[in-house]
Amino acid sequence: MVAPAPPSPPSPPSLYDALAPVYDRWQRCGGMTPFSDLVLHKLLPVLGRHTRGPARSFVDLGCGTGDLLLRLRRERPGWRLAGADGSAGMLAIARGKPDAARVEWVQTRLDAPRLPAPVFDAAGSFYDTVNHLPDAGALRAACRGIAAGLAPGGLFVFDATNEVGFARWWSSHRVWRGPMDPPEPWSWLQVSRPITWMWSPSDRDHHGSCAATLAAVNP
Repeated sequence: MVAPAPPSPPSPPSLYDALAPVYDRWQRCGGMTPFSDLVLHKLLPVLGRHTRGPARSFVDLGCGTGDLLLRLRRERPGWRLAGADGSAGMLAIARGKPDAARVEWVQTRLDAPRLPAPVFDAAGSFYDTVNHLPDAGALRAACRGIAAGLAPGGLFVFDATNEVGFARWWSSHRVWRGPMDPPEPWSWLQVSRPITWMWSPSDRDHHGSCAATLAAVNP
């Protein structure tokens, strides 16, 4: 008798659908500073220095539960803002937050992004979102899609973890397990695949990849 093949691992969007109900609590676990707070602190000066003229619109790819965009909305109430993510679960959490109706939300793939019109002055992708792209071809496709959604001279700001970063920041054995709320439809994770994230002991190390790399994808 042939043994059944092991189940395929869930895709990144489905894993983030499972994580969505506890994501914001995890970001603040143990007194940790939410990554969106650190990004916003660096993002506004970067946009002020490197965009052609004052920025008035911004799209966040891999926006997750929307905290960065909603904080940016409070800082820049006159801007047009949009969030794009592959996870319907993350976007559902984002859309349910106060003031979320004033941000555009769109579900799209990172390697083939379809951004809402009209074009944006700047785009961002943070918390190592681009590390989900499996190869150089997918990265090129993502950049082409992002460039199509940017105005001429538009700016794409992103961070990424390299091999050194993985070894330094993601090799700890500290583990946080968040309760599922509500338990369905992802209760199977509680038994066979608990939601588990690891980070290094120091917030300074964990957030080291926050330094933005700039790529003008629309010269």
